[in-house]
Amino acid sequence: MLPTINGKSFMDCTEADLQVLIDNPDYCENDYIDYKATFAFLETDKSDPKRAEHFAEFRSDVCQFANAEGGYLIYGIKDKKGLANEIVGVSIPNDNPDKFELERKNNLVPILPKMPPVRFRFIKLENQKYVVVVAVMRDSYAPYLHLENEKDFRAYKRIGNGKRPLSYTELKNMFIQSRSLERDVLDYRRERLNYFRENNESAGGKDLRFMLLHIIPETFTDSSYNQSVYQLMRSGKAQYSPMFSSLGCSGRPFPNVDGLRYCHYQGASECFVNNNGIVECFLALDNEYTGNFNRSEREFLAHGKLWDDIESVVDYYLEKFMPTVDASRVFICLTFVGCRGLVTDTKSPSYFGEDSTIDRNELMCLPIALYKNEDTTETLSILKIEYLLSLGIRNSPELEDFVKKADS
Repeated sequence: MLPTINGKSFMDCTEADLQVLIDNPDYCENDYIDYKATFAFLETDKSDPKRAEHFAEFRSDVCQFANAEGGYLIYGIKDKKGLANEIVGVSIPNDNPDKFELERKNNLVPILPKMPPVRFRFIKLENQKYVVVVAVMRDSYAPYLHLENEKDFRAYKRIGNGKRPLSYTELKNMFIQSRSLERDVLDYRRERLNYFRENNESAGGKDLRFMLLHIIPETFTDSSYNQSVYQLMRSGKAQYSPMFSSLGCSGRPFPNVDGLRYCHYQGASECFVNNNGIVECFLALDNEYTGNFNRSEREFLAHGKLWDDIESVVDYYLEKFMPTVDASRVFICLTFVGCRGLVTDTKSPSYFGEDSTIDRNELMCLPIALYKNEDTTETLSILKIEYLLSLGIRNSPELEDFVKKADS
């Protein structure tokens, strides 16, 4: 379990709280704490060969914690033999922590298979410098590797106040776990897709078009994380109906074996809040989201309105529900069924003079991962890009910004 200071997370502490660390053997460097006086690569001249070594050390330090149980890299505190002995702080150029954080995250991009889940906390000191706490979290994408060279490399994990190489068995188990989570999420989505498809067919709605929105915490297969959402609602500790108001499902819910079910008064949508933290929305893509062009009988998808309703659900989940879910990460997944041929973009005809249309009847967008306490703006932007591209849309301000950032 990650350590706390005065009952607070390291991500919530103040300069006064940091004083507890000084000369305190309870906070000596260990499996979860590593002190650094400064970011060494920022103190090294660009022409110095050691600068590259310091960058590698930074990435390696992050990987160590990500391959173990997570932990804190604490910059701006000197130590002596692993014991914190002086708070010195780190200078932040132009007093701009946001830019500094972005640059440090860019430094971590070379880590494989992706940048580990990290959060930054900037604690301003009386000397106008900062103690920078980098919280590294463990997730199911481990092992994380930073290859200093392709010929001879090892993966390390944090142990005590140092590191050790991961064994072959540990590496193998981590890879298996990572693949297993991806497979579990996909299997769950397919199971629910088949459920709604079969229900629609049995009700005579074989050609019904619909969309599924899933928000799935990474702990969803572990029943020890379950909590009764019915009890939370009845006790007033949580309110779920506002999450679905944009979909017309904000009425009184029905308890079921999985949690709670909210229904549209006309049956156009159906939403679930499950005890394992999953939120699911079934949305029939009827006349509210589709229509005909004046110039033809071709139907179009009102993807702007649809996105607004999706975003409304996701926003509420992230703000109100996710803090109660005991998981560091959730996956946001969109699935479209029966929508092949729906026009999605007509502003700029394609090379062949055709409108953009959805190209398949079963469309499963890639899951987008979001970490607890992470800035949701960027994640929602990534989700919208995936949404637009999957629907074959070519013209939008978000896509233009996406292309500009990629070119820069």
